[in-house]
Amino acid sequence: FGYATGLTYTLFEAEGEEKGRGFELKEVKVGAELYGGLGDSVKGLTLDGSKTEQYAGLNLKTEFANGTMFMIGGAFGLTHESQDAIFRSMIGVEF
Repeated sequence: FGYATGLTYTLFEAEGEEKGRGFELKEVKVGAELYGGLGDSVKGLTLDGSKTEQYAGLNLKTEFANGTMFMIGGAFGLTHESQDAIFRSMIGVEF
């Protein structure tokens, strides 16, 4: 069991919704997130931080006019059970 919550802020957004214009920058967003576990089928539901992993992180996402997206981000563990830090990246194509 787990939870996730976040906020995003648009730093840049191009005019119009035109697609297929190559790698022209369409938008850039920055986000903050908080996520973690609330237990499992063995431990049951718990808010005890000594038994579950909790993370806080930041992300930067860009989207281009041709539908390609790139996201890079990281998170830091908030509890003893958590990893110290996590790095994530994603490349996607909308078609």
